[in-house]
Amino acid sequence: MSLPDTGALHAILDDAWERRAGLSADEIAARVRPAVEQAIAGLERGQLRVAEPDGSGGWRVNEWLKKAVLLYFRTQDMAVIDAMPAPFWDKVPARFAGFDAAAFRQLGARVVPGAVVRAGSSYRP
Repeated sequence: MSLPDTGALHAILDDAWERRAGLSADEIAARVRPAVEQAIAGLERGQLRVAEPDGSGGWRVNEWLKKAVLLYFRTQDMAVIDAMPAPFWDKVPARFAGFDAAAFRQLGARVVPGAVVRAGSSYRP
């Protein structure tokens, strides 16, 4: 996977954040939701980080990625999430929805009830 164009994402997300209360449905669908989804995908793949070492012993927060996470909730519709023992009503899909044995092997992590990734797994987001 290639690294997202962070400059373009940053600009779109900062603009959307500043105007979040007045975003139209068309604007969300055409521009904001795709940018948010691209940023979230970069976070999921470990290509982007909301916070990262600053090289001086501290941490630098990427505010534009915090905004992407918060805008995710503004740009997504509620949906039924099929789960046991009962379905959920949420904007965030189940983390392992659609996973089969091969997908779990590829992930390289032990996932236990409650979907907790155990320490010592080889998975590093």
